[in-house]
Amino acid sequence: MAMVTLQILEGLERGRVYRDQALPLTMGREEENSIRLNDERVSRFHAKLQEESGQIILTDLDSTNGTRVNGRPVQIRVLRPGDHVTIGRCVLLYGGVDEIEARKSLAGQQELGEDELPREETVTIKPEQAEQLAGSDEWHNVTGGVTGQAGGGYEPEWAKFPQGLTALQRAQLSDLLDHVHEELKGLVLSAEETASIPEHPEMLVGWEEWQRLLKLEMELAVALRRITDPER
Repeated sequence: MAMVTLQILEGLERGRVYRDQALPLTMGREEENSIRLNDERVSRFHAKLQEESGQIILTDLDSTNGTRVNGRPVQIRVLRPGDHVTIGRCVLLYGGVDEIEARKSLAGQQELGEDELPREETVTIKPEQAEQLAGSDEWHNVTGGVTGQAGGGYEPEWAKFPQGLTALQRAQLSDLLDHVHEELKGLVLSAEETASIPEHPEMLVGWEEWQRLLKLEMELAVALRRITDPER
């Protein structure tokens, strides 16, 4: 029996990981779904995942607001690890940590004959470039197979927050991380998959979103400087 992992990036269930879910499964607003998504823009029974000939197939169940994969509207689509699925306001990442890393490694090994130059108004991000942007810290699988565990899936070594924070300090830290998360969410939701081969995917983001990412990097650089050298 095929098993899949879905990680929720956006929505009321943000941060939860649904690991090793048996197929077929449905996603929607009703409790009868395998994965329930609490969002009025999600249909009662919105989408279905099933296996056929070793492939995982996503089907939109004639939902009111539709389903998107990597920014593109779809009716039916073969999913691959690392694809992000948008259902209403909810964004789900398909695949577990190991599956996504394996696909990323495979994509990095396959060379295209010639790289296309990005258009003037857009920036093309390849998987290996995204890894460099994300930094060199390794991500660790910490879910331990627990279905729906909050905070699972990805937990970097740097995410060990100080103990004994006051309520004010927790609120300030939460505001900081929420700002970073919202800016990154804008970039993720604006990206669209290009017409590249599935084994070597590329995501296209607009110039405005790219500039927002650069602005965020500068804001973080200033914040880091203030922390390490508060007198300046």
